[in-house]
Order: sequence, then C-alpha cells, then structure tokens
Amino acid sequence: MKNKKNVEKIVYTCIITTMMILTFSFTALASNTYAENGAKWLLDGVFWIVAVGGIFGAGMSAIKRNATGAVGIILAAAIICVFCKNPDVLTNIGNVLKGILGL
Repeated sequence: MKNKKNVEKIVYTCIITTMMILTFSFTALASNTYAENGAKWLLDGVFWIVAVGGIFGAGMSAIKRNATGAVGIILAAAIICVFCKNPDVLTNIGNVLKGILGL
C-alpha cells in the first residue's frame, strides 16, 4: 500500500514537470502577440486568485479575531492586484529608483 502511494506521487510529479516544461517552451517559441496575450491572460488569472485568496485569508483572520493580520492580508492582496492589473507600474518604479540612485 505504501509503495503504491509512492508510485502515485512519482507519476504526479512527472506529469506536472512535463506540463511545466511544455508550458514554458510554448511561451518561448510563440510569436510576440501570442506571448503578450498569454502574459495578459496569466496576470488576469493571478489577479483573481490573489483577490479571492486575500478575501478568504482576511476572513479567516477576522474569524480568529486577528484584525492586524486581516488588514495586512487585505493590503498585500490589494498591492499585488494593482501590479497584476497594471504591470507598467513596476517599470515606472524602476525608472524612478534608477533616477534616484543615478544609475
């Protein structure tokens, strides 16, 4: 029985690894429009995952009467969601820091 579970874990790991390799190679081999559309699609998916996870995490913290944790989770999720919806903000922040540091 224990051996069967180990084999299942190995099979699942191989399947996931194969899918990751295929996913990465498809993105690398795609033309610019496909890669750009794929990145937008991925960021949109991450946005909703973070939004729902943030609400769930804040709710769990509120149930445990941890107000500081709930506020922290909401703020962190909001910041990540802003970066997902508008990734150009990261470029602007980098340019400002580059100007400040004189690089």
